[in-house]
Amino acid sequence: MRDYIKAGIANRVTCAGYIALTTCATVATTGAHFYDQMSRDGKLTYIFAVPLLMLTSAVLLGATDFARDTVREYRATRRDIARNGRPGAAQLDKLTTAHYCNRVGIRLAIREARLEHLL
Repeated sequence: MRDYIKAGIANRVTCAGYIALTTCATVATTGAHFYDQMSRDGKLTYIFAVPLLMLTSAVLLGATDFARDTVREYRATRRDIARNGRPGAAQLDKLTTAHYCNRVGIRLAIREARLEHLL
């Protein structure tokens, strides 16, 4: 669980998705409570804001698959560092060729091991 939290924070797209999801839940619950007291403009804003935030969070979290690739690469790189004292050649090659989520996981493991000079 700790790895998923680290990855969700390190991966900016996933983090933005979680922020949008939290904001959506907050706006939805708070707005539902005060809906009758809102002005007409407030009601229109509420009606459009909740689905827009929900869609935004779904797109961002879906695009990153909830940081699954970030966690996978983070764990693989961390294993290599534990075994060899440094990331493997495959992980270092992925820093320039892999997708964003994979690169974030590799960088996270390298930074945690204080091997930033390899970046």
